[in-house]
Amino acid sequence: MSARFGNLTFAVPIALFLSGCATGPPALSDISNAKTEARVQLSPQIALLNVPVREARAVIDSDGHVHVLAISRSRDLYYLAIGPEGVTNPVIIRAEVTPHYWSPVNFGAAFDHVGHLHVLVNQNHLLLEDGLWRDAQPAPPCGQLLTVGQDLVCAFLTKGDEIGSPGRWDWFAFYGLVLPWHFRSTKLVIARLTPDGSSGWTVIDPDGNRDVKAFSLATDNQGTVHIFYIHGRFFLLAEDVQPAYAHLDSRAGHLSLETGTNPSQQDRDQIVMATNTGKAITGMSDLCPNRHLSTALAVDPESGTSMIVACVIELSFPDFGKLVWKSVTIRAGTEDPPTSLQLHEQDFPIVRRFSDPHLAPAGRNQFHAVMTWDVDTLYYLCFADGTWSTPTVLGSIGGGDEAIQLVSDHRGRALAIWPSTNGSLVARWIELMQ
Repeated sequence: MSARFGNLTFAVPIALFLSGCATGPPALSDISNAKTEARVQLSPQIALLNVPVREARAVIDSDGHVHVLAISRSRDLYYLAIGPEGVTNPVIIRAEVTPHYWSPVNFGAAFDHVGHLHVLVNQNHLLLEDGLWRDAQPAPPCGQLLTVGQDLVCAFLTKGDEIGSPGRWDWFAFYGLVLPWHFRSTKLVIARLTPDGSSGWTVIDPDGNRDVKAFSLATDNQGTVHIFYIHGRFFLLAEDVQPAYAHLDSRAGHLSLETGTNPSQQDRDQIVMATNTGKAITGMSDLCPNRHLSTALAVDPESGTSMIVACVIELSFPDFGKLVWKSVTIRAGTEDPPTSLQLHEQDFPIVRRFSDPHLAPAGRNQFHAVMTWDVDTLYYLCFADGTWSTPTVLGSIGGGDEAIQLVSDHRGRALAIWPSTNGSLVARWIELMQ
C-alpha cells in the first residue's frame, strides 16, 4: 500500500502486521500476570516513533488496531498503526504540516461510518481510503473529530464576531489605567462534515455571554453526543469559571443539528443559533484557575453514562487551598455525587507540573484514566464499582502533554501513549482484569 502526495509516494503497511513489522507488544497471553492494585495487567513499554513529538492523536478501529497520528517537533505529520501483532513502520504523510513550530494546532482524527480514516490538522483534511492517503475537502479547524452514526462531526471554538454571539463589557488594566472593553463571547460549535464542506452548525449555549475555555465530546451507541465544556469570564484579578454538560441526539443515523452553514459560505447573520443550553455541574463548582484548567470526558457506549474528571480547589485554612482531582458521573441526565481520585494533594498556588487527564470507557460503567501528577511520571487509574483505584505507574514522561493519548476497545483493553523523557513516542497495553 502507498500514500501519494504530488510526486511523492510513501509505503503505508496499514494491514501488514506481519513478521516484517517493527517489534511490537506481546500477545495477551504473554503479558505479566502480576496484578496491580488497579486490577490490571501491563505490557512492556513499546517504542512507537523515535523522533521528538509535539502532539499526537490515536483512534482504534473495529479490529482493535490503534492508528496513531503524530506531529513531530520538526512539524512533520507521521502515521503508524499498532495491534497485538506488532507496530507498522512510521511514515510521513505530510511534511511541515504547520507553518512554524510554535503555531497553534487544531488536530483531530476519526474513522467515518464506512471505515475511512480522516485526519484534520488546522485546514488540512487528509483521508486514508483503500490504503492511499489523499487530500479531502477543507474543513473547519476542528479541536475534536468524532463519528456519530453516519455523520462525521467536528467541534471547535469560534470567535463571537464570526457568529454574532452576545457581547459583554469587561475591565482590564492598561499601562496603569483600568478601562472597560467590549467583547463578543467565544463559543463552542458542533458541525457536520460533508464531502463538499461543513454544514449543519450548532452553537452550544448561544445566548450566554461567557467564553468557552475548554471542551470535550464523546458519543454512545445510541448516537447521543455528550458534551462537557467550561465557560467563564475573566476580570482584573479574578475569574468566574463554571463547568457545564449538554447533549445532542441523533435521528435515523444522523446527528440533530440546527440548519446553518459556515459563515464563509453564507452571511453570518443567517447562521441559526441552537437552543441547546448546557446544564451546570454542581459537583465541580470550584474549578482550578484558568492556567491550571484541566478536564476530561468519556462515555460508556452501552449505558450512555458520562464520566467527567476535572481539577478543583478545596479551600483550607490557613493555606490558600489544595488542588485535587474529582470525577462526576452523569446517568440519564442526573448527576451523581463527586468522587475523588486517589492522587496526593498539591498546595495552591505552588503547583508542580501536571497534564490533562485522559479517559476511555472500559465497559460495564468502568473507565480507564491516565495523567501526570508528578513532574516526570505518568499514572494509570481505573474507575470501577463507584470508586477510583490507587495510581499505577506507567512510565517516565518528557514534555509534550498534547502527545498523551488513551484509547480502548470498550471491553477492558486500552493503549496508553505518551512522550518519553527524550520526546520519542512510547506506549503500553493495559488489560483490566474483570
